[in-house]
Amino acid sequence: LPQDVFPLADFRVCGRNGKKISRITSGAPTSVKDWPWMAALVYRSTMKQFCGGTVITRRHVLTAAHCFPKADPNEVIVLLGDYDLRRPDESKSRAFSVVQLIIHEDFD
Repeated sequence: LPQDVFPLADFRVCGRNGKKISRITSGAPTSVKDWPWMAALVYRSTMKQFCGGTVITRRHVLTAAHCFPKADPNEVIVLLGDYDLRRPDESKSRAFSVVQLIIHEDFD
């Protein structure tokens, strides 16, 4: 994950944002940097989100196989650091091309 997407993110513990919150109440909004491992999968042609994913290494995003009924990596962009997809210029985000899609052999 590029440091310039979230230079202050703490990645020592994957899946934890470091906050000491026991629960979320009243639908309180999160901070831009609370969930740095979340990825939006969007269609290249429309920039519309169709699925989400989780950054698991600096080069890999894990998502559900059903997100790709047609496995064409050229049609997909991964957005990292986009806090609100309805407001495209509000957050500092980065777009990444997909090189390869690996669908689990037992997915049907």
